[in-house]
Amino acid sequence: MYARGAAEVYLFNVSYLAPETQRTLYEKGLGAATVAGCRRRYPLTFHDGVPEGRDGGKVLPANDRTNCTFRVFCGRAFPAREVTVVLGLTRAEGEFAVKGVMLNGNTAEQPPERAKSVAGYGVKGRTKSVWRYRFPMAALRAGTNVVTTCGMPQVARINWCELEVEP
Repeated sequence: MYARGAAEVYLFNVSYLAPETQRTLYEKGLGAATVAGCRRRYPLTFHDGVPEGRDGGKVLPANDRTNCTFRVFCGRAFPAREVTVVLGLTRAEGEFAVKGVMLNGNTAEQPPERAKSVAGYGVKGRTKSVWRYRFPMAALRAGTNVVTTCGMPQVARINWCELEVEP
């Protein structure tokens, strides 16, 4: 938010955070020095404020599209040890990983890994499987990062996309 010009950040739903996360937040705040040492998640979400019947430029859920493009804004690029694209799908049975996932034109370093749990990813009850794609650190850009996919399973749709950055 600071990268987009915000002078302050309003936090809500802090009570849902783990107690150790709450403690860190209250004691250290969200300054650049604190954030630089923490894992950061940059999820794409639905546009809640768009009136019914209007598109609003939403890209999720990705219905009936084989090739998708997601733009994820990250602000400044902190030094990273690990950069991961996370995709949540509406199908759990079988190996329904999305093929051809790229981050800013870079290919994942290894085959996708299925997450053991879907908790914390996507709309509760709708995300059935979560896939993690690890990328080289050099793939991360300051500002807008572009995630592209091709070869999406026809029996599933993407309903969650995020970048995770591990310092």
